[in-house]
Amino acid sequence: MLLVKHEDGFLVFPKGHINKGETEEEAALREVKEETGLTELRAIKKLGTVTRLSKEDTGEVVEKAIHLFLLETDNYEHQSAKEDYGWFNYIEAMNGLGFVEEKQFLKEYWQNLMM
Repeated sequence: MLLVKHEDGFLVFPKGHINKGETEEEAALREVKEETGLTELRAIKKLGTVTRLSKEDTGEVVEKAIHLFLLETDNYEHQSAKEDYGWFNYIEAMNGLGFVEEKQFLKEYWQNLMM
């Protein structure tokens, strides 16, 4: 799975704000493209939503809803990336994710896949 390295060194799901007039899916496609430089992305389905506290650039702590999608691409070459990112298997992701809520989401999603 595609994860982004947080400024504090741990891994997070790619994410960002939804712009006015944008759907959750459109925002996910745009944010992954901006953060990784990957293009020709297509959304397959929404996987779910992770809710957790997040510190804004202003220092304000807010509750954030992170809408996660299964995306695909045929083009793994990337243009310039805003973030340091990588591809990780389940164990690497579970060991690297820094937020408990994101680990719990992945664990539950993975268990449902295995059933």
